[in-house]
Amino acid sequence: MATVYEHIRNDTGEVFYVGISKYDRDETTRTWRPYGRDSRSAHWHSIVKKAGYSVNIVVEGLTVEEAKEMEISLISEYGRDNLTNHTDGGDGCVNLSEEALDKIRTARAEQVMPLVTHCKAGHPREEWNGDRCSICKNRRNREYRARKGLKGRKKTHCKYGHEFTEENTRTDKKGHRRCRTCNAIRNGWKKRYL
Repeated sequence: MATVYEHIRNDTGEVFYVGISKYDRDETTRTWRPYGRDSRSAHWHSIVKKAGYSVNIVVEGLTVEEAKEMEISLISEYGRDNLTNHTDGGDGCVNLSEEALDKIRTARAEQVMPLVTHCKAGHPREEWNGDRCSICKNRRNREYRARKGLKGRKKTHCKYGHEFTEENTRTDKKGHRRCRTCNAIRNGWKKRYL
């Protein structure tokens, strides 16, 4: 037996989804589909998050074929533009035969991902380190270091106006240039007032 149900927005009272469930309400081993949130589209979830929803059971106790026909007629009545349904209805995977399930399993098992032989820049797979192209990675790293290195070297004076000369410049452990005059002022201030 099957059930046809509608999901209704709590803010406007409009129907936004029409569906069918092949499980009876009494069945305690499964979450009853009309109230379930699993396997719903992102559009469905966005509406529910924004407005909330309530369930309207249209008809219970139909055969699966009758439920599919009613779902199709309700979706056409409301119009798919006003619903979150992705199809015209009646084509859900309800009561699949074992033969159909075997076909689906076989098709999934035969799906083979295409072997990637080159990166986007055209470097061969042999040059890769794991799943990344080493040549492209090294090029990106060189460009990044060049950008970062050039940024500091363009400056001729520190932020307090002291000129970066050989006598007035030191390099710290991280490779950054530091002003010796500013350093002396800081150290002198600490010694005087501590």
